[in-house]
This record gives sequence, structure tokens and C-alpha cells, in this order.
Amino acid sequence: MKIILDAMGGDHAPEQIVRGAFLGMKKDEDIELIFTGDEKAIRAAMEKYDIPEKGIEIVHAPTKIEMEEDPLCILKSKKDSSMAM
Repeated sequence: MKIILDAMGGDHAPEQIVRGAFLGMKKDEDIELIFTGDEKAIRAAMEKYDIPEKGIEIVHAPTKIEMEEDPLCILKSKKDSSMAM
């Protein structure tokens, strides 16, 4: 099963999103993770927690979304954001 996660969404992102997803992945061998977001930040989080790349794909999304932005506008105007991808 493939699970796509916006690694940049949430508190303490991307570290806690990446770490939590990997912990879940370890419980089920059939899970493949696809993270969307800032590739450099995601890779740094993976290195911090010694997370191997096996079964994980990163889709770089360079555009940052601010907390106060309207979700509908994001999907229309920021197509290269982690949420839209």
C-alpha cells in the first residue's frame, strides 16, 4: 500500500511527520511512503532519525504554504506546493 503524506503540514514538520510515518511503516512491510515537501528538509529529518530510504520516495514541492492561506486558493494558485502535489 502506498501512502502519500504532506511532510510539511503540521506541528514540528517535517521531522515529526517523517518520524511518525516511518514508525508506522515499520509495523507493516507492505507500506511504501511518498513524502511531498521540501526535499532537503525531509532528507535532513530522515538523517536525524537514521531512517533508511528503502520504501520511501520524496516528491520535491518548492512552494511554501502559510498558515493563513485559503486551502482552495492554494490548490488553484500553488500547484507546486506540498499540499497540492
